Amino acid sequence: GWGWGVQDGHSGGIGFRQAQLQYLGSAGQVTALMQSAAGHTVTSLDALGSVVWMDGSLQAARHIYDGFALVSTDGVANVPVLHENRFIGHTDEGGHLLVPDLNAYQNNALAIDSMKLAPDMRVDTTALTVVPQAQSGVLAHFPIARYAAASIVLRDGEGKPLPPGTRVRHEESGTDTVVGYDGLTFISELRAENHLRLQGADWHCAVSFGYRAPADHSLPVIGPLICQRQSGGSP
Repeated sequence: GWGWGVQDGHSGGIGFRQAQLQYLGSAGQVTALMQSAAGHTVTSLDALGSVVWMDGSLQAARHIYDGFALVSTDGVANVPVLHENRFIGHTDEGGHLLVPDLNAYQNNALAIDSMKLAPDMRVDTTALTVVPQAQSGVLAHFPIARYAAASIVLRDGEGKPLPPGTRVRHEESGTDTVVGYDGLTFISELRAENHLRLQGADWHCAVSFGYRAPADHSLPVIGPLICQRQSGGSP
């Protein structure tokens, strides 16, 4: 915010006047000062702040008196960041936020609010403890990546949901899962073309489908897909 001050007086028979205007922002503090005494006028402009270059990002901040950290979310912008469970800001367009008020040589808790992420984003960790040195900083990296996933609705040849617990293998990624209620299963690491092999107690079947990532970053529902049962074990 803004601050100002004016002063008018006399000292030793000499009159003096002074005016000051100050602005304090997230990138630092700027002070403009004008002083007049005995017919002489002096003006000054002072700036106080910090500049940090880390992780390929140039960041401006208020004056850093102790330790600091640069939060990185792998280029994902507008991610809420918390310091000691207190919201302090969002990551910028490059996925960074500078946290300038950490305690050196002590544990400092940083976190991100994953509830604000798009549904197709995967985050490995949402909380970190960082310990910077005095007058130094650390990189608080929160790996975030988009992943291709969808809910698949599976039906048998008669249009009935495949039974819960049926084993499902995604051939392209090599991952295994099971069918849930109503013939629904969740598959991640999808490709443009996908093949599923299903194994029941005394039957098996296979089904294929295409996938294209939605523009709104949602997790779509694909199907229902017909998986024609065949008797016997997996071929």
